[in-house]
Amino acid sequence: MPNRVILEFLESLPNALKFSVVGGSAFIIDLILTFFLKDVIKVKPILSNSIGFVTGILLRFFGNRYWTFHQDPMDNFWQDFFQYAGIESAGLLIVNFAVWQLAQKRKIVSFFWAKVIGMSVFYLYNYSMNAVVTFNRGVFE
Repeated sequence: MPNRVILEFLESLPNALKFSVVGGSAFIIDLILTFFLKDVIKVKPILSNSIGFVTGILLRFFGNRYWTFHQDPMDNFWQDFFQYAGIESAGLLIVNFAVWQLAQKRKIVSFFWAKVIGMSVFYLYNYSMNAVVTFNRGVFE
């Protein structure tokens, strides 16, 4: 049993790496957009974060669907999209909670460090849930 789990984990590493590249790229775009909205246009922090995050959702969905997990273009597209959006929406709550608690309420770190911390927690949750639920590939298959 332990050998099987280790083997499945090792087999999932290429997907985890691709997932990280897609997520990292979307995160950079999310941060740039959030910064522009919050600091240049002066949109409220939580709204700026939400707009950046939703943009990231779309980028991550298409990148992971077609590159990381190699899904057929139309096979269960809408089902996958709504499952992904549901998982990502819970992630938005994680990130907004981190921003609210760490930057706005407690003022422990800056807005952007709070976002980075929230996105780090979100990353672990996101890969696990999407590998198992949305795209049915990964360690727990």
